Amino acid sequence: MSGAFLRVFGRAPAVEASAPGRVNLIGDHTDYAEGFCLPMPLALGTSVALAPAATFQAHSEEMGATLSFDPFGPPRGDWTDYIAGALSELARTGFDVPPVEVSVRSSVPSGAGLSSSAALEVATLRAMLALTGQALSDGVVARLAQAGENNYCGVQCGILDQMASAAGRPSQALLLDCRTGTGRLVAVPREFRFAIVHCGEPRRLAGGAYNARRAARGDGGSRAPARSAGVARRGRRFSGSACRRRIAEARAPCRYRKRTGALRSSGAGSRRPSALRHVDE
Repeated sequence: MSGAFLRVFGRAPAVEASAPGRVNLIGDHTDYAEGFCLPMPLALGTSVALAPAATFQAHSEEMGATLSFDPFGPPRGDWTDYIAGALSELARTGFDVPPVEVSVRSSVPSGAGLSSSAALEVATLRAMLALTGQALSDGVVARLAQAGENNYCGVQCGILDQMASAAGRPSQALLLDCRTGTGRLVAVPREFRFAIVHCGEPRRLAGGAYNARRAARGDGGSRAPARSAGVARRGRRFSGSACRRRIAEARAPCRYRKRTGALRSSGAGSRRPSALRHVDE
């Protein structure tokens, strides 16, 4: 990243940060309905390098373009909105957001449903926090990234993508209860292999069917029935409580390390906690 930044802006970056894309194993469209989901971070990721500057500029190695943007102004309608939206939300919470030059490199395919936007948002927030000497938990970073996509980019996404990118860990899935804001890392057996197949149709969230689907779902009292309606599987129907029991039974033994705010898998002999832990604890 340093070489690319130097090539574009003529100097070395002050900080660098990265965040992964994700694949969702269970729970599409359940996050904004306050349900369960089980995303898993990928080895594919997005890296952001930045340095203080007189104005906001961003360069994408994949796009081969350098563009001006302004987190305090209106959206441009392009990829820089995901950077601007994340910084806009950070500023709204009272954090310092000085003008910066940004270089972006990503191995997450754009429009493939692997959360390239969330990875860019999370990496941007981490880089800006590092630049200004500020710190936030993974859960707060995820919620700021989500708010930026909701409020600035116009995509009414749930928390799944951003939380998977911010709180996910290699070789582990992240079991989220989106109603309570709790979650835990679940060890993925080493013998498991996952194939991600692109259908060939680009995924466009802003201005597409995604917002319409969420609008049809509603944000009022209609959320609860989706949770209690149950999940059909192999000809049977499980209630919400039955789903909760099955997830608890399948969970790998994990412990929560409070001191650093990191979720970490423990050995097979560890005691299994009875409840999910809040991601911000």
